[in-house]
Amino acid sequence: MKRFLKTLFPILFLLGVSSNEIIKFEHENHILCITDDAESLIYLKPPLVTKTRNTSILIENDVIWDDWSLKSSTEVVVPAVLDKRWEDKLRWADTVSETPTRISISHTEIPCFMLYTYVGFYCTLQVNITRESVQSFSRKSRWQYLKYEPKTDVEIKFLRETTNGDTKGQWAVDIRQCPPTVDNKTIYEISLEDDVEKGEERRCVAGTTTTKQNNIRQFPSVKINDDAFSCNPGTVGRNCDINCTNFLGSDKSYCEQHKICDDTYSVSECFCSWGYEGETCNKTCSNGKWDLSCRETCKNCDMCNAKTGQCTSSALSNFRTAGGLLLLGMIFKFL
Repeated sequence: MKRFLKTLFPILFLLGVSSNEIIKFEHENHILCITDDAESLIYLKPPLVTKTRNTSILIENDVIWDDWSLKSSTEVVVPAVLDKRWEDKLRWADTVSETPTRISISHTEIPCFMLYTYVGFYCTLQVNITRESVQSFSRKSRWQYLKYEPKTDVEIKFLRETTNGDTKGQWAVDIRQCPPTVDNKTIYEISLEDDVEKGEERRCVAGTTTTKQNNIRQFPSVKINDDAFSCNPGTVGRNCDINCTNFLGSDKSYCEQHKICDDTYSVSECFCSWGYEGETCNKTCSNGKWDLSCRETCKNCDMCNAKTGQCTSSALSNFRTAGGLLLLGMIFKFL
């Protein structure tokens, strides 16, 4: 199945149907999801019971949110949600606004934020950022997502209304800081709590957005590999543009002791980082083995660098000595 999907990918890309690349780094309770599509917000599948993210709710002031309740969509009776991001907690309200909810955001502290909304039957949500009327969310759109990069300090106002004159309804909002980017890749950092059940493989999955559905795919400007693990040691990805050092730190030149997965397709492909193997990727390669998950055998020598495959000096010396003795023996044989 994996091979079929990889073979099909270049054709689908040219036809405008593309799966955006998702690479996962995992070490102990820490997961890093990396995607090349800024609109594809990431969640884990299967979902976690408890989790923390770097895209946390920005405003926690109870006075500002006094008429909103913090709940998950799984705690509220709403239509089926295809976008699993909505399993996270949002601010919910069940009555129309007497006055708009106001939130102030400093553009120096928060240069980019993402707004999530939900509206129920016969409900509308007017959103204004400073003096700009951004959008009116209605029942037709249900779940919505909006990304905003303020140039100055802004005030966001939410006004809950209905179209049938009723005072009851369903509204949900959440504001999250945009995740960081490195090398034009979007990073989602997820920390598993100690009480999360281990052993079940969790994949980084991209949540869909209405913005993303309207995107027009362009023809690729560079060659794209069908294998994220055919790069030089220390880099992964279809274009070999995900560098271990850039994403994990200067002390992780070869993503040491991390499990690396290509979660792009429905079936993940995973390896331990260069020079490591084992269930938790903390066991070094045995002599004579190297590469991702120690899958390769040293070439032209008995021992090599487990991360790069380069023969060690002692190994080369032994190899040359053995070759020299063999040649010397052949010479004496013919004398």
